[in-house]
Amino acid sequence: MGKWLYLDYKITAEKNDIARPLALEILSPSGESLPYIEPLKYHSDALVGLNLSLLQMPSKQRLTHENYYFLEHLDPHIALKHSRLVNIQNPVEKKHSHSTLSPIHNKTLSTFFESFYSILNHNNKSQQLNLQGLTEIIPLIDNLESSLKKPILFNTSLNITEQLAFDASLLANLLFNLRALVINDYNHQISDPSFESLRVDSVYDYLSKLDSISNDALLYAQFKRLEAQIPSLVAQRLKDAFFNYTSMGVTLIDSVEKSPAYYFSQQDPWDSLNKFQLDWLFGTHAGILYRLREELHGIKQGYHNVFYSDLSPDIKQQNYYWQIHCKLSEQMISSPVAS
Repeated sequence: MGKWLYLDYKITAEKNDIARPLALEILSPSGESLPYIEPLKYHSDALVGLNLSLLQMPSKQRLTHENYYFLEHLDPHIALKHSRLVNIQNPVEKKHSHSTLSPIHNKTLSTFFESFYSILNHNNKSQQLNLQGLTEIIPLIDNLESSLKKPILFNTSLNITEQLAFDASLLANLLFNLRALVINDYNHQISDPSFESLRVDSVYDYLSKLDSISNDALLYAQFKRLEAQIPSLVAQRLKDAFFNYTSMGVTLIDSVEKSPAYYFSQQDPWDSLNKFQLDWLFGTHAGILYRLREELHGIKQGYHNVFYSDLSPDIKQQNYYWQIHCKLSEQMISSPVAS
């Protein structure tokens, strides 16, 4: 059967139609005395436990611990990161991004590093992770964005330390899989899953209008090519309209123009822009921080306000908790299911 890894933890949440997680706590292993189950099809229960256990360790131990061996083989976000990173960063871009960092930006990133770990360490003690306390990272990312004077959306030049990127990725992936667990619980309680069930999506939960953004970006690119031929007054009005109504498309084109040339060298530019968005989301430090911030907004405001706006939640009830006891074997990681 191979070696078994047992994961025991508790989720404390605020009971609404969609529960709002408040805290996680690692429980003492109970061995075979409890009815351990194998993880869900897409491993969300196991991935929460693995990420949580790694975050409890000193940073230097995380990459070499056996739990990371399981995580690396089971979490599709890690494979996505490696494949997308190869696409979006070439040696020329890396050299350019580092060389343009001013002393002010270096100080900004240093302050961000210190503040991030101050918040994480303060809310990650004694086998417990205070999720509501971690929402203080939201204004921290907002301030970083303001200091850099450019959005982190589609930003490929932001380079935080590899340690910070790794730990922020662990936290972002933990929160994504925690939301998957909460939605699984919600879907088991509704009356008619064929009409009322919710889902999680690794891409569209963060870039819900991915296709539309690419369409807007192509229109803006065409405008930029023709701008010199348009009367200045009309051109300015059109430019203002693009910035006001299709700002994400504008940001996308501005970012692509500073990235590897192959994004516009393919025959299908629309497909190329979609690919760039995915590469940015999973292959850049800015993409990690963007996903983390979105998940933290869900923790702070409630998932229905961030990811499931069509749902009208029930009134708040008392806090409750549930315990997760699952087990993993080495045989499971030979053919993981991709999400």
